[in-house]
Amino acid sequence: MDHNEEMTRSEAQVLSIGTLPPLWHSTADDWIEIFHSMPSLEQVYIIYSQDGGKWTPRRAHALEDASHVRDEFRVFRIHGCRQLEFVLTDGQRYWDNNYGANYRITQPGRYVVGVSGLQRKGDVDMDEVRRMLLRGVDEFIELLWEAPAEWTQAYVLYATAFDTDNAWIAPPGDPMSQPVHAGGRWFCRIRAQQLEFVLHNGRGVYHKFHGKNFRCHSPGRYVVRGMSCEYVGRSERDKAKHAAVNQVDDTASRRPTP
Repeated sequence: MDHNEEMTRSEAQVLSIGTLPPLWHSTADDWIEIFHSMPSLEQVYIIYSQDGGKWTPRRAHALEDASHVRDEFRVFRIHGCRQLEFVLTDGQRYWDNNYGANYRITQPGRYVVGVSGLQRKGDVDMDEVRRMLLRGVDEFIELLWEAPAEWTQAYVLYATAFDTDNAWIAPPGDPMSQPVHAGGRWFCRIRAQQLEFVLHNGRGVYHKFHGKNFRCHSPGRYVVRGMSCEYVGRSERDKAKHAAVNQVDDTASRRPTP
């Protein structure tokens, strides 16, 4: 965790690839999302053929957690595909191939595979897609916690991977602070691509999401209010780093040629 608001020049130059990932300016017409819910399965994989091409290996593409979109859902996203034929499996006994016909998608959009088969629910949520595109580009998750007034201290106990017991840091976790910029809220910054966490006051009082752990599915800035953990944008640290990179690049581009 890093409470320091200052940024070194070396940090500013870490992300020399620019401020946005390559597919940032793609549109909903370029994406297919497939959602699936069967929480009894430890993992779900998609095996697919894109645009009539070769089928992917059995365990090459796992659906990822999408509980922030809908509880107990997983999702698979693909870009630039005009026709998708696929089946779903857990890599063991579960095999869903639409009763032998395979599933087929011929237009972009958001789809759900459920008891009623494959259904298109609308267009892809591009805000959600862009959040996922920031993985590997942005580095930090920032938490702002609107704790009860009686809390005199706060800690975040976390893992930087989902559903991995041995990835949790040792109790009590990282202490949170109340810097001026947080507006009276408790704050911490963690270098991570995703985060599973609980909050506590150091005296046995824990705060969770309806008995479950909170989850952040991408880098960014999150506000915890009551039972919600709301994404509010890119982290302040990542925005500052990218702005510094742009400033360095702009200065270099305006230097006279010798």
